[in-house]
Amino acid sequence: MQRYSKGETPKCFNGPEVSEMLFIPKQKEITILIVEDEKNIRELLKDILLPYYQVREAADGEEALKEVEQKQPDIIISDVLMPKLDGITLTDILKSDERTAHIPVIHISAKNSIEDQINAYNHGTDLYIPKPFHPRHVLSAVENMINKYSLMKEYFKSGRSSLIVRDGITMHKEDELLLNKIIKFIEDNIDDESMNPEYYQILTR
Repeated sequence: MQRYSKGETPKCFNGPEVSEMLFIPKQKEITILIVEDEKNIRELLKDILLPYYQVREAADGEEALKEVEQKQPDIIISDVLMPKLDGITLTDILKSDERTAHIPVIHISAKNSIEDQINAYNHGTDLYIPKPFHPRHVLSAVENMINKYSLMKEYFKSGRSSLIVRDGITMHKEDELLLNKIIKFIEDNIDDESMNPEYYQILTR
């Protein structure tokens, strides 16, 4: 299957080419916002993703912010070089706002040097795909991002998120706080000969 970059006119993916991609389950409850100023690339990404997810579009970073304000997407796929508001600045704005900081951002860009990619990661991008890209790369990246964030949500909703491991022992965070409190009390009063087990009973109440 052919790779595509900015300026090329892509073919729509129909029939065998779609089935050739990956076995991706349809998840129409997942919304992906595509932010790309090149209409042909935006349409290509839409053709790749629409069979599996809900897709919304924005032609630049400013439009993207309006879309996010109207309804938050689950994932944002953004170009880097765009008029009005570029992809890096868009990511800065999203990641600095606690209401949108959790939204994964995937950059797809012709700026594909290592320095460009490092710069994007330093600004908070979750994944960087250089152009020209392969449709299967995009689908795999999106599916992996969905799975990753689904696991995180499940983890923080479960009781496991309140557990920590200390010296090979699993304990609740509250137990660690109590343990630290006892250790500090002992260290502060190590020379006090009047200390007895009653002190520890009072401390743990």
